[in-house]
Formats: sequence, structure tokens, C-alpha cells
Amino acid sequence: MARPTFWRRQKAGVALLGQALKAAELEARRGLPGPDVPPPLSPDAAQRAEAEAILQRVKAALAADRPDALALEAAERRLILGRSWDSLDLYRLRQALLWSDERYQLDERFVDLSLLIDLGEDAPTERWRLQERRYQSLDAALAEQPDPAFVVLAAPGAGKSTLLRHHELRMMLDGLRGATERISVFVPLSRYGSRDDDFAAPPLTWLASGWAAEHPDLPPMPTLLAEQRVTLLLDAVNEMPHRNADGYLARVGRWQAFVADLAARLPGNRVVFSCRSLDYSAPLSSKDLAVPQLRIEPLDNDKVQAFLGTYCPRQADRVWASLQDQPQLGLLRTPFLLRMLALQAERQRHVPTGRAALFSSFIRGALRNEVQGGNRRFLSGSLLSSRDRQRILDLRQWPRPFDLPGSGLFPQLADLAYVMQDNRGSTEAAQIRLPYDTALDLLEATLPVEHAEAVLLAGCDLGVLDQERSKDELHFRHQLLQEYFAARKLADAPRADLATSEWRADRISPTVAEQIASLAPAEPLPPLSATGWEETMLLASAMTADQDAFVEQLADRNLPLAGRCAAQPESKVTEPVKERLRWSLVNRSRDAKADLRARIAAGEALGELGDPRFKRCVSAEGVEYLLPPMVRVPAGNYTIGSDEGIYPEEAPEHQIWLDAFWIGQFPVTNAEYACFIKAGGYEDERWWVGEAAVSWRDGRLVDGRIINTLDMYDRCKALPSLLGELLTQGTIDTKQFSRMTSYLTKDRNSLQKDLLAMTAPDGPYTAPRFWKSQQFTSNTRPVVGVCWFEGRAYAAWLSHQSKMQFRLPSEVNWEAAARVSLMPEEADVSTSSCGLVNSQELHVGTTTPVAAVCCERSNKAADMMGNCSEWTSSIFSEYPQHLLADVLTSSDVNRVRLVTRGGGFCLGEIDVRLSCRIHVISTSRSSTDGLRLELVEHSTSTGLVPSAQRGAET
Repeated sequence: MARPTFWRRQKAGVALLGQALKAAELEARRGLPGPDVPPPLSPDAAQRAEAEAILQRVKAALAADRPDALALEAAERRLILGRSWDSLDLYRLRQALLWSDERYQLDERFVDLSLLIDLGEDAPTERWRLQERRYQSLDAALAEQPDPAFVVLAAPGAGKSTLLRHHELRMMLDGLRGATERISVFVPLSRYGSRDDDFAAPPLTWLASGWAAEHPDLPPMPTLLAEQRVTLLLDAVNEMPHRNADGYLARVGRWQAFVADLAARLPGNRVVFSCRSLDYSAPLSSKDLAVPQLRIEPLDNDKVQAFLGTYCPRQADRVWASLQDQPQLGLLRTPFLLRMLALQAERQRHVPTGRAALFSSFIRGALRNEVQGGNRRFLSGSLLSSRDRQRILDLRQWPRPFDLPGSGLFPQLADLAYVMQDNRGSTEAAQIRLPYDTALDLLEATLPVEHAEAVLLAGCDLGVLDQERSKDELHFRHQLLQEYFAARKLADAPRADLATSEWRADRISPTVAEQIASLAPAEPLPPLSATGWEETMLLASAMTADQDAFVEQLADRNLPLAGRCAAQPESKVTEPVKERLRWSLVNRSRDAKADLRARIAAGEALGELGDPRFKRCVSAEGVEYLLPPMVRVPAGNYTIGSDEGIYPEEAPEHQIWLDAFWIGQFPVTNAEYACFIKAGGYEDERWWVGEAAVSWRDGRLVDGRIINTLDMYDRCKALPSLLGELLTQGTIDTKQFSRMTSYLTKDRNSLQKDLLAMTAPDGPYTAPRFWKSQQFTSNTRPVVGVCWFEGRAYAAWLSHQSKMQFRLPSEVNWEAAARVSLMPEEADVSTSSCGLVNSQELHVGTTTPVAAVCCERSNKAADMMGNCSEWTSSIFSEYPQHLLADVLTSSDVNRVRLVTRGGGFCLGEIDVRLSCRIHVISTSRSSTDGLRLELVEHSTSTGLVPSAQRGAET
């Protein structure tokens, strides 16, 4: 046995003996952070004096605004970072040095934060509302928003943990400058309790214990909180250890209560969580304390180009040219992955096609640097063979983009990542931390003991692993790297069962109906449980030898995930297998026996793989477009309107004869509309008919929201009690009530000027209002945030490309199509909705893939009610007259109201009915405003002949 291993095991034996003697104490402290971690070293007098001198030097450099203020010698850094101090200023310096490391660098030019406000569980519409305001730093958001607690939301790789660390770095530097007395405390919530225990310490007890263990000479945590100057940075709330969904909710409930209590008793403190998705962070918000969410948005094309220009300037144009309009671009819109790509672009001319190839290329580049730099660990035969080293130094392409040396190093790292992920004990993907000795023991199960530690140290040298010496813990530097290495093992030995996900409604408890019955009005429907293997399966599917077999086996266990695997840019899945997956997803998305959430997931995956219901075509001009499926509405007498008395504008009920016509089976989807944008539809004058359409597109017309707000202002001025009545009725929420109350304190001209300043576009419009919002933009969801002019322009563009004539339907044609689609042809038609629709009562809170909610029949129009509200060509007027709009003038825009039909996801069932008429101005671009097309047959009939007149003609 090697001497280091002997001493390590002797030390471990002593530790085990000590733990046995303290068993009762450890049991009592179960759930507290690091009870078996030795306390940090205290400085002697000489070290204390040296640290003070360093501190004063750094303070002087900061006061002089010197950029090298934290550029200490290696020995000085080790001193500050390796001791426990009794001075808050030395604590600040320690944390500033820790987070100023290159790996935690943050370029705020590429941060884009949007704010989601919690309107409360009882809000009349959706609970979480996206604000227009954007922020380029967490500091700016926290400075502007007074809330005592926030959540930073982002997918892995988007930089949420780095954002928290950078905020702490800024706060520590400001403290050293004397600009603030606040301190912050960064804590990974992956250490909160144990997955095997239902017990977890109260958050304050847990925080206080961890703080005391790491900083025994500083004031206790309760004391600092009592002084109301602490910002708690609680990283990765979704990674709290838990056995199941109930266990997670119990633990997040403790934090919810803690934050609400802290805000009530000690409001000067703040808490900032990070989390991967709203599904996991929403429970932190409560009636006692609404917790806003700051979402990190994916980098748009302009920011991606700017990022490449900054971090790989010599290759930026070439890299962007290889990424532009390619599927892999959608996978690389995070700083972590783009930084990795930039490093590869600077090293070699090849641009990886996807994430698996990108990670592999990054590892090869890091390994080449270590070998060329003479790192002795990589020169011996235990980690790399001589052939491995030669291949690493050879700049030619490897046989496969995922290949790595096959000797001991990388298979062992893959084994370690796989075991860590397999033993995480929850349904949530998480970055796992292990005691260093535990990681060694795992490797020693398959590796000679003298090589185990070399593997771990080599992993740290490569930037794959990270050792946190203060807690003697080891973890992969990023969750995505952990998943990548676990995927390498999974690719060699596929196990589809790891991602098994139930989809049948009768096998999922509680049912959707039971869950909806228990929810507050604006509380979202909980998602189906994840397996935690989703990202790993995606990476593994690209690297496995037989991709067809991999996805077909996975399809039996998790069909949407199999579809996502086959849709990746790196996928080599054959077209016959893809086509079978597409139709399986179509059938799942409209299977009434499937759980609603499973249908939605199938529809989302279908959008990535390509929906076969839409025919992909290329016009004579070489423009790609999607031809929508159409359904025929037969000729006949149709009932229009209602005498139910719900809304007066729906009366009187009357009959109209309509000739047969064709209407879109679905609302226009994002995938269809993306073709219009890609083809330059917003820039081409041909599609924007009339001076009002051109003026709107160029940003010269008043935003519809301003007109609506001024209309409400006038009504409230005329009837002061109206605003309170609307709040009581639930027509507006408390946020809208407060905003309108503040507007009423201004005179009308001042208000209009302020509104114009807030809503003025930066230039011509180039996309729908919510085109970049993650909430609405998957391919199979209906496009929303489009105004009447955009709907008409799209119809004109598609007509030109397809040589067919499309238009917005009249409202009577729309209502006739809805009646035919929802009721049997021989039955009396009711004015109420039939079946399941995506309205406020469904608690989805956003649009859904087309037909996923209503389970459409192949020969009927789907989503006629709910999901989105669809523009018609009809001018709002009293029945029985029916007026059609052709070309609006600029003066028409502010006075003519047009009709939308179908309601939307955030409207209640009273507004999601066959006969409900919603009248809005042409420039409205709300989150429910979408469109559906009618195909005009070659006929001189207008399709709008009253039945009495029709009878006279015949």
C-alpha cells in the first residue's frame, strides 16, 4: 500500500472512532451543515498582523480605484483564504478573494434579467406576470426593487450561481471601501439536510450552525441578522436533498416560513435564492410574502455575436457564420457554454455541432494544455498511455467528435459522475458534493489504490473537478460537466429505465382534476415529476453507438424525452425512426387517456422534432414556409350570437347562411410564424398594406396599451367608484389597481406623455411582442403578442408563397367553425363551451401546444376556445349587422374596434365561450392575441349572406 494511502486511511480510522464516541451528539445535530468537518484554523499573532497589513493595502488600492487591488501574492491569498478571522473586514476580503477567481468572472454586458411578479394565488388571471423592465445586473434589480426576498431563475449554465457570487463580490468590495456596512453569506442549499431523512433543521438553526463552524470568531448569525445588514445568498433551492415531491415541498415550506418571518421581524435583511425553474421556486412565495423571480433570459442573436466578438475576436465572424440559423445555436445561448465555445474557437477552426461535442472538445483542449505544459500527472502511464498523449497533441480531427482517450482517467471520471448522479436520491438533477475520502473510496472499487487520488487531482487540474478544501468536499465544477461524464457511461451501457416517466392519467395520483380542485385561483398546476436523468439522456443519446436503438428503447419509457433526443443537432437518428417518433408524439399529445401534462410535454417535444401535420414547402422564390392543415366547414344555416344575457353585445341570437369554407385546423404556431420572420417579412413592404400598417410597423403609431389605459383613465375620472368595483369583481388585480390609482393622480396630458416614453419602440417592429419570452415561444404553441396588422401581413405573405389565398376569418365564419368543431353535426348547438379548454380555470398559466388540451379530432378545428384569442377581419358592431375591415387608416386605428374570438389561457370560462366577442383596437398585442387563417375558395360569394336573403335568391 502506498504511503499516502496508508496515512489517509489511518486518519479516516481516527475520524470514525471519534464519530462513534460522539454518536449521540451527531444524531442531535443531524441536518446541520458539516458536523464532521474540522473547524478552520485560527491565526497566530504574526499571521494576524500580516493579514491586517494586507487589508490596509487593499483598502488603499480600492480607495484609489486601482484595478489590481486584489492582486495578492500566492502566499498572501493562502493566508487570507485559509484562516478564520475575527474581523468582518477580513471576512469581506476573504470572500472578495474567493469570488474574484477567474472561474467566477461575470461580464454584465451579457446579463439580461426579466422580472416576474407574483400577483398572488387569488389573482383573477395568471399568477406570475412578466414585467417589461429588464436589468443588466442583479445589483441594479435589487437596488430598484424593495422586496425582501428574490429568486434568480435560470437553466444550468445560464450563470445564476455566478450572478450570486458576483453580487457578493461587489458587496464585499463596497464594504471594504466603506460604502456599506452590509455583508452577504453565500450558502449552497445542496447541503441542507440529508436525502435519507425526513428531518431537516429549522433554517435559522442550520444557517447559524454552519456560520459558527466556518467563522467561530465572528459575531453569531442571529446577532448579524438582528443588526439587519445581512443578504443571504442561498444557491440552488432545487438541489435541496429530498426523497420525493412531498419531501421537497416540506423543506421548501420551511424556507418559505423563514423568509416571511425574517421580513416581518427584521426587514433590513434580504434573501436571494437561485433555482433552475419556477416549478421549484414558486412555493417560496406566499400570501404572507410575495417573492418575485428574476429570470436570466437566453442570449439573443445580437448578444451571442457580441459575446463571440469579445471572447474570440479572431474567429468571431467564422463561428457566427457556422452557427447562424443552425439548430445548435439554441443550445448555446448561455454564458457558460458560449465561453467554452469561444475557447475552442481560439484553439482550433472546428466548431462543435452540439453540447456533447462541445464538452468533448473542451476536455481535449484542456488536456492538450496540461500535456504541452509538462504536467507530470499526465506524463506517467497510469492516466494516459503514450498513444493517448500523441493523439491529444495531434491537431487533426478525432474519429468521432465525442472521443476521449480510453485509458484510466476519463472512464473513471465517468464512473464517478454516474455513481454520484445515481445516488443523489431525488427526482431533481443536482450538482452533487462528496466528501473527498468518499470519492476516493468510489474510485478504489475499480482502480488500484495508488491511482485513485491521481484521477481526482487530474480532474481538478483539467477544470472538471473542484475541491473545496475548507469542507474537504469534491464536486464537478459545473452540473453540466457532471451530467456529461455520467452520460459517457450511459452511452456505453444504455439504461432507458432510469428516465421512466408515467403518462397515463389513471396511473397518476392525484389526478389533474383533483389537483385543480385544491388550487387557489392563480396557483399553477404542478408539473409531473422529473426523473433527474433528462439532460444526461440527451447527452448520452448523441454519444451512443446505436442512436436508433437508444431512442426507441427510451420511447417506451419516456416518449417526449426520446423525441428531444432525436431532435438534437448531433442526432444521427434515421429518418424512419424520427417519423415514427413524430406520429407517436402527435398521438400522445391528443390522447384523452394521457395526463394533461404528458400531452403538453409530447406537444413540446414534437415542436423540436418537427410536427408532421404541417407540410414544409419551398416557394418559387426559394422561401421556406409551412402549409397549415385546413378543415372544411360545410355550407348551411348557422346560429350566431346568444340570448343568454351574459354580455349584451352577443345578442340577438340569429341565423346566417354560410357557403362552405376552409379554416385552419390550428391557430398559427410559432414554427409557422418563424418562417415569416426569417424571410424578412417585417422588412418587406409588400405585406404591409395601407399607410396605417406601414406606420405601425415603423413604430409611428401610438401603442394600443396607451389607448386602453387612457380609455380606463377617462372612465374612472367620470365614475370614481369604477376602479374599486373592478377590483371587487376580479376584473383587475391589486397591482393593476395600484398602478391605475397612481395614474389618476396625474393630468391626462402628463400621463399620455409618460406612457409614450415607456412604450415607445427603439425602432421598427421586427417580431411579435413576446417572441423572446421563454413562456410562449416553443414551436408548437400558437404565436401570441401579434396585432391585427401583423396577422394580415402574415396572411398576405403566406398567400404569395403558396399561391393560395389566405385571410383572417370573419367572426361569423369563426363562430360557425367553432360550433362544427365542438358539437356533433346533428345535435343542437349550445353557446357554452364543451370539453377541456386552456382557460384560467385549467391553471396552466400560459399557452400550450396546439390541440394538446382539447384532444382534437383529425377532421375538426382545434383550440377554437382557450389557449389564444384569435383576430378576425370583423369590425365590432351591434348584431345583426356584420361589417368587415379591409384597410384601416391611421385615424381608424384609435376609434375602430376589431373582434377577437376564442378567449385565451388567462381568461375565465365566461370569456371562453362560442358566442363571446372581445373587441380591441388593431394595435393590441396582448399575451393572448394570436390568429387563425381562413383559406379563400375561388368563389365570388362573400360568405356573409343572411339566411333570409339566401332563401330569396334560391
